[in-house]
Amino acid sequence: MAQANNTMESTVTVATSQGFLGPRSDFSFPERYKQTYLTEIDEWLDQVREKKPDPAEWTRRHIMLEKVTTASELSWRLGREVRIEDVESLRDKVPPSTLHGPAH
Repeated sequence: MAQANNTMESTVTVATSQGFLGPRSDFSFPERYKQTYLTEIDEWLDQVREKKPDPAEWTRRHIMLEKVTTASELSWRLGREVRIEDVESLRDKVPPSTLHGPAH
């Protein structure tokens, strides 16, 4: 068996007659992965300063990731399977106010 834990407030776990008690995990992704976020922001700022675009492969990956996440949300909202190749034609079938939260 293997176990991986998120960053915790403390590394101490106490065993009692009621079970094992330990600290809570850091609350959010930015809290749990603070250094990762800071590194990513630093790298992004360097790209902006140097006017250096993402490599083409990264751009393709981001576009596909957006389609996958949109297909997942459309599937949930429409209550049916949504194929990646159908995402573009279905974007207009769901009111924008229901995609990615309320419209602002």
